[in-house]
Amino acid sequence: MATEPNTGLTWQEANSLTTDALHNQVVDLLAVWLNCSVLAVGQAAPTGSEAEGDRYIVGTGTGAFATHDDELAILRGGTWQFHAPPHAGVPIIKNQDDGSDWECVGGVWSVKAGGGGGAVSSVNGATGAVDTFGTGLDVDATGFRGIPQNSQSVNYTCVAADAGKEVYHPSGAGSGDTFTIPANASVAYEIGTAITFTNMDSNALSIAITTDTMYLAGVGTTGSRSLAQYGTATAVKKTSTTWLISGVGLT
Repeated sequence: MATEPNTGLTWQEANSLTTDALHNQVVDLLAVWLNCSVLAVGQAAPTGSEAEGDRYIVGTGTGAFATHDDELAILRGGTWQFHAPPHAGVPIIKNQDDGSDWECVGGVWSVKAGGGGGAVSSVNGATGAVDTFGTGLDVDATGFRGIPQNSQSVNYTCVAADAGKEVYHPSGAGSGDTFTIPANASVAYEIGTAITFTNMDSNALSIAITTDTMYLAGVGTTGSRSLAQYGTATAVKKTSTTWLISGVGLT
């Protein structure tokens, strides 16, 4: 019987009675690969603690996984079953170990571009365990899904890692606190960097800058700003030595 090249399913021939077999193949294919996630990619052998339905992408297989390199292993009825990917580029599987997405192209598994998750072999030429969030000095690096908070209850000078974050002044922090944006000569934030400041304390928070210039949006005045309780403001770097700040409760 002829085989469909992409899925590997056998075509039902005219006047044949293979309907049940073909149906079972389709069910099996969907059960194995649909919304597929695995415990790990590159697993050499089972640990012995797996539950029914658990899956792996086999690495260099040993023991029960021997001779099944790069195949998907699934535990069914207490027995390991093995499946080669149906065709190049399909499917995309989720690695529960680190949250990354994987795809198989030409029989080789690799992290899918833009799929997220753990360390990859290289990103834009950088090799090793690449941190896609970067150091904070690259606004083109992968960003955050929210605005991570850095809570500070005393005088504080921003660091590179505060790029894209909220520097938070909590209730009860006290009076006289100043949050400072360092000079470009000290921390070379990239143009386009944004830092948010929030004040929840009843005492006003000062937002200052060192030797560079910070302009108040809509007015153009420079110098330190005062942020009232429940106020929030965002400073955006416009040139190598200038920032523009705007917000609510900001004077």
